[in-house]
Amino acid sequence: MTYFVLAFRRGRSEVIERHDFTVAERDQAWILRDQLALGYARDPDVEVVLLGAESETELRKTHGRYFERVAPTLS
Repeated sequence: MTYFVLAFRRGRSEVIERHDFTVAERDQAWILRDQLALGYARDPDVEVVLLGAESETELRKTHGRYFERVAPTLS
């Protein structure tokens, strides 16, 4: 199991921060998740999450929206 802490900018559909942790580092992952959430608290466009998956491939299957870029809007 790997834990992934992601900071995700919704408006651009992009991961702006990513940190990977092992099972042994799970508590550190939670601490970082809380720290990032506080750091981005004033930006409503940023979502901070802690996700667990067997691999990055599995994470992309279960939480693919965090890895799909939205095409820019043409004006």
